[in-house]
Amino acid sequence: MACVTHVRSEAFSSIVVDEKLMSAAGFSKNEKVQVLNMMSGSRVEVPILPGPKGAGEISLNGVMSHHGRKGDRIVIIGYCLLRDDQKKSHRPKKIVLNEKNRIVA
Repeated sequence: MACVTHVRSEAFSSIVVDEKLMSAAGFSKNEKVQVLNMMSGSRVEVPILPGPKGAGEISLNGVMSHHGRKGDRIVIIGYCLLRDDQKKSHRPKKIVLNEKNRIVA
C-alpha cells in the first residue's frame, strides 16, 4: 500500500505518483487507475500523473482530495485487456511500499 503525502483540492483531478514508483508498477502518464482508500473505503477512478522522481510523493488532487487525507494508506490498481493467447503468459506487476513510499518488495 502507498501512503498519501499530499492533498491538493485546487489541482486537476488526478493522482500524482513518484515517477520511479509509476515506472516500477508499469503505469503510463494519464492512464486511468482505480484508487482504493483503505482508511475510508472509497474507490475512485482518475488519471495518474508522474511526480518528482525519487521523492515518494503520492498526491490526491482535485475531486480526489475529498476521498483521502495525508497519511491514508491506499492501493492503486491499473487494468489491461488481453487476448486469449496472452492470458496464460500475462503476469501482473505488484510493488509493495513502506510508510515512506519506498519499494520494499
